[in-house]
Amino acid sequence: MTKQEVDKFKDNITMSWDSLQEVSKVENQEELIEDVRGAVQQMQNGTFRLVVMGEIKKGKSSFINALLGIKDILPTASDIATSTVYQIMYGEKQQIRVFFKQDFDTNIIPPPLNIAENQIADYGTEDGNPNNTKNVDYIAVELPNKLLESGLVIVDTPGVGGLFKAHKDITWKYAPNADAIFFILDSVEAVISRDEIKFLEDLTSKMTKRVYFVQTKIDIPGEEQWIAWEMRNKEIIIENLPWTDDDIKYFPVSSTLKQKGDKKNKERFIKDSGFPAVLEFLEDELIASKDMILAKEVSTVMQRHFKALEQGVSSRLKVAQINNKDTLIKMENEYREVLKKMQQWEQETYKEEVQNFSYKLQDIRQDLNDSLQNELNINSPIVTNLIDNIKHNDDIQAEELNDAAGRIQKEVIDQSTEIIIKIQTEFNEQVTNLVTTTTEILSDSLGSDEIVPVSLKNAHIANSFNVQIQNSLDMQFSGFEAARNSLYGGMAGSMMAGGAIGLASIIFPPLAAVTMIASIGGLLFGSYQGNELAKVKQKEQAVAKLQNQLSKTISKIQQQGVQQFRKLATDSERNSKRLFEKALKVAKNKIITQQKDLQSAQKDTKEVLEKKVAEANAILAKINKASGLIRRG
Repeated sequence: MTKQEVDKFKDNITMSWDSLQEVSKVENQEELIEDVRGAVQQMQNGTFRLVVMGEIKKGKSSFINALLGIKDILPTASDIATSTVYQIMYGEKQQIRVFFKQDFDTNIIPPPLNIAENQIADYGTEDGNPNNTKNVDYIAVELPNKLLESGLVIVDTPGVGGLFKAHKDITWKYAPNADAIFFILDSVEAVISRDEIKFLEDLTSKMTKRVYFVQTKIDIPGEEQWIAWEMRNKEIIIENLPWTDDDIKYFPVSSTLKQKGDKKNKERFIKDSGFPAVLEFLEDELIASKDMILAKEVSTVMQRHFKALEQGVSSRLKVAQINNKDTLIKMENEYREVLKKMQQWEQETYKEEVQNFSYKLQDIRQDLNDSLQNELNINSPIVTNLIDNIKHNDDIQAEELNDAAGRIQKEVIDQSTEIIIKIQTEFNEQVTNLVTTTTEILSDSLGSDEIVPVSLKNAHIANSFNVQIQNSLDMQFSGFEAARNSLYGGMAGSMMAGGAIGLASIIFPPLAAVTMIASIGGLLFGSYQGNELAKVKQKEQAVAKLQNQLSKTISKIQQQGVQQFRKLATDSERNSKRLFEKALKVAKNKIITQQKDLQSAQKDTKEVLEKKVAEANAILAKINKASGLIRRG
């Protein structure tokens, strides 16, 4: 379906929504269509999250600037690395706001800060905000841009220090909710690396397969070279990932040519830049498919409500067309009996099954909460395996541990986050299955389809943790300390050598000639031993400090993870029970309304009944027209 066809379908849904609201108001059913209101708003907003990832100097920011046809809103200088996330979205006027993370000491989130364009580097680059000391969460850039107006939100992720070390946490935060990921490679630095392949393996196996490739800077090498570069990249991807050539969407581009074409209004430069293919794919395939999915979901929900309204109006029409009073009385008595049975069913079966649902949900909640606490504690394999590997790796010294402490801590946070997301996702899946099963039991026990299957919207999965990163173990390694260890070790070695040889020389005088040489050898040997012992002690000290740091980190994540899980479970239980209550209310209202119609028909005159017939037919015609609009989509 083309973008124009999708837009037409969305317009039809909007018109049908107007009709649904109108009919629901007439039928006094406005409260029951509130779920549609949220779905329609989501469709109309049509937010599409495009996450741009890639290593430093690959041209991510230049690509985004060129894609939007703007002049260097995002920092692009190769010596100024991005240290935070940028979210570029639509706004009626250009506005830049800095959003901050929760303060580690006070647990307070500072309010957003409006900044000027020339202040971006102070918060969003490594030079202006080294190691994100200003605690920036992300920088929001609002632009009156036509492409963004369609609901596109572009997320520019950091490249500092490698995607595969310091910024893996960005992946966990943004990739699960991404509608598409553009992975940036280039045409001059290097073909896709082993680290990049490993990152893609994790990304596509654990989070999303909607990953597409952009090869930048094709204007720098000759055409033959960048094409060969593209072919080699594809070969490596196919060799290492379970993809075929047809699976790979790959776009060679030049941001420089695109910017040049926009500035000079030269179609030739824009065409040669490769960006038209990117824009066509983004608008006509990715965004259009997302819009169509949302539109179909809204259409399905609306059709269900139209059907329920149609049944109610048809029932009223049928009653108004009955001329026999005895028949009306008989039908009213039947509905009275049905209502009594439903009320009894509500007090017994419904109440019992909803209670059973709560018990089963508590079991799911407890099991997964136990799993979370068992997998995340001070004795967690995440920490113990890492510490054991460090202890038994003689190549790792204290100085390296001191310098790598922050990176190791972030890796522990990444692995812990992965466990929490896995458990939260499993919880959502189990609750959805439980809701479906309970709904089916309720419908079967009632002996009808009055309790219709409900759709449970999964609760939000949180994956952000307030943990202070310590970039080192605060250990000191001075030249004086090394010299002191060498001196003490050397003195001991020299005394041992001198004492032994001195005693032997009394017994065998020729040995006295080599005393000096032996003393020097003892000094060197003792010095070596002293240094080695000191290094061992330093490493033991570093490992102990690191283990303590990681234990505190994982304990804090466990605490926050349990809090997040508790909220997730509470929200899920409330949402589920709300769905059951709504389904019951719909079923009861239907019977009560039919009973009232029968009572009213017994008293109405012929003229009133004829008027009711005409009104019912008019409403049915409106329902059929509105329903037909979205059924054809």
